Amino acid sequence: MYRFAWLLWAASGCTLAGGGPPMGRAATEYRIALVGTGWAAPEAFLEAARRVEAACEATAPFDHYRPVWVHRSAELRPFRPAGRPSRMLDVEAGPAWAAAEGTGARCVLVLVAGRTGGAGGAGLAVIGAMDPSFPAGAVHELGHAVGGLQDEYGGPPGPACIMRSTREARFCQACRQVLAGALARGAAVTLEGR
Repeated sequence: MYRFAWLLWAASGCTLAGGGPPMGRAATEYRIALVGTGWAAPEAFLEAARRVEAACEATAPFDHYRPVWVHRSAELRPFRPAGRPSRMLDVEAGPAWAAAEGTGARCVLVLVAGRTGGAGGAGLAVIGAMDPSFPAGAVHELGHAVGGLQDEYGGPPGPACIMRSTREARFCQACRQVLAGALARGAAVTLEGR
């Protein structure tokens, strides 16, 4: 019920920088648009979206900042970037952001109906909902998109971190700090527009 009240309040045109969020909640909201593409059934997209939301909300620091999730659907044209593994897909940033227009989202996660790896950075992430790493792979890609985190594959041994392996269910302390800073900065903007 709280989410519904929050979305109604946000749709009224209020901003976080004025009176703060409703019901005295701390200004820790961060909007993420989940944009589905290639889905034959809306219910399947919503189920995949719920899995992403649950995975994020069980992972620090997303569990503290509790993103506000906005669902959209768009016909985007995923493509395979040159020089990347053949299972990876990406989308054009312009159409992906256009699909989230008017939502106040600070980040867009494109959920592709299919088995494909992910990509992320600069506020935009892409993941296939049938990828073996899903939904942990979506959390990993949001680490790139929200916090600018780098992959930690093949590096020297270090602390367990989802940026090192999607088999991990958490970010290491250093990644959590970077993400928390990005989420906090994103919460201080108006809800309309990017």
